[in-house]
Amino acid sequence: MTFAQRTFNLTSFSFILFTSNLFGQIQFSGSSQLKYGESKTGFTYSESLINTHIRLDKFTVWTQFEFSQPPELGFYQDGLRKIRLDYTKGPISLKFGDIYEIWGRGLILNQVDDQSIDFDNGIRGLYFSLDKNNIQWNLLTGYSTLWKSAPTYPGYNNYSHNYETNHSVLGTNIDWIRESFELGFSYLQSREKHTLPSWNFPDTVHVAHRILGGRIAYTAPNFDIFMEYADKQSTGYNELDFSRKGSGFYANITSYFQDWTLSADYIRYRFAHLSPDAFSRWDFVNNYGLVLDFQQPAISNLLHSTPLLGRISHQFDFNNNLGYQLDLTGPGLFGSTLFLHYAASSRTHIWESTVDYSWFKKNNDSWLPFESAEGLPYRERYIEVDGYAFNDKLHYIIAASKTTDITDIFQNLYLEENHTFQYKYQEAITFPTSFSLSLSNGMNIDIKWEYQELLRGTWSYSDSLGIVKYDSLKSDFDSFNYETGVYTKRPKQVNHFFSIGLGKAPTWSVALLFDRVSYDDTFDPYAINTETSFEKFLEQFISLENTWAAIELVYNINSNQRLSLMYGSQKGGLLCSNGVCRIIEPFSDGFKLELTSLF
Repeated sequence: MTFAQRTFNLTSFSFILFTSNLFGQIQFSGSSQLKYGESKTGFTYSESLINTHIRLDKFTVWTQFEFSQPPELGFYQDGLRKIRLDYTKGPISLKFGDIYEIWGRGLILNQVDDQSIDFDNGIRGLYFSLDKNNIQWNLLTGYSTLWKSAPTYPGYNNYSHNYETNHSVLGTNIDWIRESFELGFSYLQSREKHTLPSWNFPDTVHVAHRILGGRIAYTAPNFDIFMEYADKQSTGYNELDFSRKGSGFYANITSYFQDWTLSADYIRYRFAHLSPDAFSRWDFVNNYGLVLDFQQPAISNLLHSTPLLGRISHQFDFNNNLGYQLDLTGPGLFGSTLFLHYAASSRTHIWESTVDYSWFKKNNDSWLPFESAEGLPYRERYIEVDGYAFNDKLHYIIAASKTTDITDIFQNLYLEENHTFQYKYQEAITFPTSFSLSLSNGMNIDIKWEYQELLRGTWSYSDSLGIVKYDSLKSDFDSFNYETGVYTKRPKQVNHFFSIGLGKAPTWSVALLFDRVSYDDTFDPYAINTETSFEKFLEQFISLENTWAAIELVYNINSNQRLSLMYGSQKGGLLCSNGVCRIIEPFSDGFKLELTSLF
C-alpha cells in the first residue's frame, strides 16, 4: 500500500467517524499511538495504532487498526488488526470478534494483548454471558493462531516470532456469588495443530487439550481467601499415540490487622515434567501437550519495573513450578510505608542424569520448594521504604533486593562413589532508589539511581569417595584475549543506572539517562564503538566506556496529546511480563519518537 492510498484510507475512516458523530445517540471515543525509531545499526521501525470505541444504545464496536512497516516488535501489519462487537441487554451480553477474558486467577483462561513483549493469546470468536440471580454463566468458542519465538525452529530472531500453532477453542465458565462467598467452575477445550520441524516439510501433530477446574473465594472483615485448582489432560488424535496429564493449584490469603497487611501466595503447577536442561525444558516445539498459552496463572515472584532488577527477572516455568511468596506492608519510620517481600520457588522434582545424557526423576512430588541446587531453586528478599519529607516536597523510594536463581542443570550424575554436578547460577544484590523534589516555582527534579552487583556463570562440582575434587564458579564475565593469550577473571559485573530529570508539570520534562556496566556482555559493537555528537559532548564531563546514554524529552501538547522523544542508546536485555520473558535487542545511537492522542 502506497503512502497516498494509506492517507486516503485514514481520511475516509476519519470522515466516517466524523459523520457518525452527527447522530446524537452515538458515543465515540478512541486513541492513537504513533511510534518511529531509527538506529545506526540499520534497525528502523514505524508503527501506528488506532483504537476506536463506538457506542450506540446496547451496542459497542471496538476496532484496532495497525500500520507498521515494521513495528518495534512483531510482524508487518497494514490495516485492521482487531475488531469486536459487544451487545448488552439486561442480564445478557454478547461479544463477537476478538475476545480477551480471564476466569479466576488464570489457571484455565487469562487472555492479554501485551505489545511490550509481542504476546497475544486472544481468541477470535463468540463470547456469551448471562448474569442473573447471583449466577454468571459464560460460553466461549472460536479460533486462535498463537505465535512464539523458538530457537529450535527456522527463522528465529529477537524481533519477530517464527513459530505458530492453531487452536480451535470451546469453553464454559460459571460463577455463583452469595454475599461474601464465591464458587466457580471452568472448562476449556482446545484442539491444536502443532507443527514439528522436518527435513523435507513440516509435520503436523494434532493434540486435544482439556482443562477442568474449580475455585472458591471468601471475604471476611479481617481476611480474604482464594483457592483454585485445575486438572489438564492432553491426548493425541488422528492416530497419534500420545497422552499427558497434569494439574495446577493456586492459593492466596490476605490478612488485615490495624495498619498492617500480610499476604501469602502458594502455587503448585505440575502440568508437565520436563528434564531440567535448557534444551528440553524450554523446547515447546518438539514437546507438545504442555501448558497452553491461554493459561497465564499467577506467579510467585515480584515483577520489577526498575531497569536492573527487570533484566534479571526470574523466567517462570508454567509447566512445572512450586513456590510461595510473603508480602508484608505497614507503616515505617517518619510516616513512610514499609514493604517486605520474600519469595521461594523450585521445581516439584529433583532430576538425575545418566551416562547417555538422559534424565530421570529422583523423588516423588514435593509440596515445598527445594533449597538444594538440584531442584532449580529461586529466592528473593526485597525491602522497600516509600515516603515523603520536607513538608511533602520530597518523595523518595529506597529499596534493596537479593536474588539467587539456578536456571538450568547441565549434569547431575551419580556413579557409585562419584558425583558430578554442573548448573547455571545467578546471584545479584540490587539497590533501586528514586527521589522527586518539588520546587516552589512549579518545577520538579527527578533522580533515579540503581546499583547492582551481579554474579553469573556455570557452577561445577565433583567429588569422589566423599572427597571434593572441585567446587567453583566460572564467571560469564571472564575474558580471554586471543592476541595476547591473557585470561582475565571477572567474578562480578557491577551495574549502574542513573537518570536526572527536570520538568514542569503537567507540561514538559527532560531527562538524561545513563546505563553502565563494568564489563560489556551485549556483544553489540555499535553500542560502544560508534560515537554521536551527543556522546562526544557528554564525554567532556564523564567517561562513557561501557555506557549507554540517552536524553528523553516529554511534552504534553494538551490534555489529550503527548509527545516523547528519545535520542541516544539503550542497552536492551530481558523483559518479562507476568512470567513471560523476551530478549529485547540493544538500540544503538538513534532516536525514538512517540505521539499518543486521545479523542
